[in-house]
Amino acid sequence: MKSEKKYALLLLSGGMDSAACLDFLTSNSFKVTCLFVNYGQLSLKYERISAKKIAKHYDTQFKEINLSEIKIKKTGYIQGRNLLLYSVALIRAEFKKGIISSGIHKGTSYSDCSPLFHEKVQEIYDIYTDGRVRTFSPFAEWNKKDIWDYCQNRNVPLNLTYSCERGQKKQCGKCLSCKDMKNLYAGKNK
Repeated sequence: MKSEKKYALLLLSGGMDSAACLDFLTSNSFKVTCLFVNYGQLSLKYERISAKKIAKHYDTQFKEINLSEIKIKKTGYIQGRNLLLYSVALIRAEFKKGIISSGIHKGTSYSDCSPLFHEKVQEIYDIYTDGRVRTFSPFAEWNKKDIWDYCQNRNVPLNLTYSCERGQKKQCGKCLSCKDMKNLYAGKNK
């Protein structure tokens, strides 16, 4: 009996969480296409470089969509960001049945990293796809340390990732993403 192919479109930002998600999907036999979204983020240049390197490492297709007219000028929480990314991904998906995935995880104060957010996005997807396209975040119940441990155990190439919200060549060490990574490398995140 021929098994049905499993398709996934991954929102790949170039950071640890989405790199771990790509590892998870490929190790579970998904045919993955990585989608990088340029929404005018301050960290665009280095996120793009990292996302391309990570996609190449996993031998997956890499696509980019440009929404740079938005021009995000701040770091940290960006209202509507994940909703925008999931909407763009649904538009860009080239399969009729599959998943759209991200590295969203628990342990943040961001409302668009919650089970309620996923539920509402799925309701919207269902309107458009009659349930054929599902949202999927394998780490939705994991915190940052759990993802770090996964990356360590699976040899996810963290040296290829980029996480600075300020978009500097050398990661600033001051934004929330840099502080998280610094604490993880130092073994301080629980």
